[in-house]
Amino acid sequence: MYIRLIRHGQTPGNRKRKFIGCRTDESLAEEGRRALQKEAPLRADYWVISPMKRCLETAEILNGGYFPAEGTFETAYDLRECDFGDFEYKSNDELTGNPAYQCWIDSGGLLPFPGGESRDSCACRCCASFEKICQRLLEREKEKDKEKEKTGTFTVNFVVHGGTVMSIAEKYGRKPDGYPYAYYDAYLKNGEWLYGCMDENRPEDGRIILHKSSGGPEKKN
Repeated sequence: MYIRLIRHGQTPGNRKRKFIGCRTDESLAEEGRRALQKEAPLRADYWVISPMKRCLETAEILNGGYFPAEGTFETAYDLRECDFGDFEYKSNDELTGNPAYQCWIDSGGLLPFPGGESRDSCACRCCASFEKICQRLLEREKEKDKEKEKTGTFTVNFVVHGGTVMSIAEKYGRKPDGYPYAYYDAYLKNGEWLYGCMDENRPEDGRIILHKSSGGPEKKN
């Protein structure tokens, strides 16, 4: 199974470098739409999409301007972005001088967001959902293989958030050189993605080789 972990296109809040978590359901910025249109189409047999507007709109654009057909997609609530709590829709400049923000910075981003989630709790939520979905899809493909219905590599596009991608890559991914991903190693700009093949029965820690891509020949696979 071939997977892409795609970060949604740019929103107005992203452009202003604000914390855009699961409490903010804003649409893509026009600039973000145009950038995605340059990458489209990014075809897949199946789509797994965060229910946030920015992800739904990204999937539609990358699918050639049409939302994936019924039966070829699902929305995954637990793959939504982290709950940034009191920091939601605030920028670094707006939070500078806030004692709680300084404590969070000093912790390396490991303290829970005040009134929100911690990075670890968000990662646990996202990874549990990712593993459950992958295991189900892999089982479905194995059944097709038994029934001689399988035709080529099954491709799944996950259209999610930056924090979601980093959480999944840190737990399950390895770089092409074999080294594991640290959390921020998997940082993606809006509209970029990681891609790789999952040929095991289920995702396991560090078993998926994930490449970074922001377009080019890979999208034709």
